[in-house]
Amino acid sequence: MSDRRDSRGARRAYAWTWTIAAVTVLAGLFVARRADFAVAGWFGFYATAGLVSSILIAAGGWLVARLAGRGENYYDR
Repeated sequence: MSDRRDSRGARRAYAWTWTIAAVTVLAGLFVARRADFAVAGWFGFYATAGLVSSILIAAGGWLVARLAGRGENYYDR
């Protein structure tokens, strides 16, 4: 029974996430924004900048882990 309840809660959270995202995007169509520079006035600029930033952060973390990480059998030696 708890598995079904957890699944229902996960579906509800997923649906709410998409609903809030859709409302936010729709609200962005009707709200006048003051852009500090020309590109910032484009629709979806900050969402795209956030997505690119998060991808770069994840790639940077992967790179640091590869450079600074220990081998799999490091402690066995």
